[in-house]
Amino acid sequence: MTTNDPSGLLGLGLIGILFLVVAYIAVVAIGFWLLYTVIWRAVRRGMREFHYPKQD
Repeated sequence: MTTNDPSGLLGLGLIGILFLVVAYIAVVAIGFWLLYTVIWRAVRRGMREFHYPKQD
């Protein structure tokens, strides 16, 4: 006689959802970090070119 106990499947699903949420948060954080890095470098370059223009 077998019983249909879905607790193992539910636990696996819960862990899967938790993993996806953590992975999504990590991807969003890396995206914001990359965007911040690109903008920061552009601002630094612009400020450097503004304050120290090349005298060609």
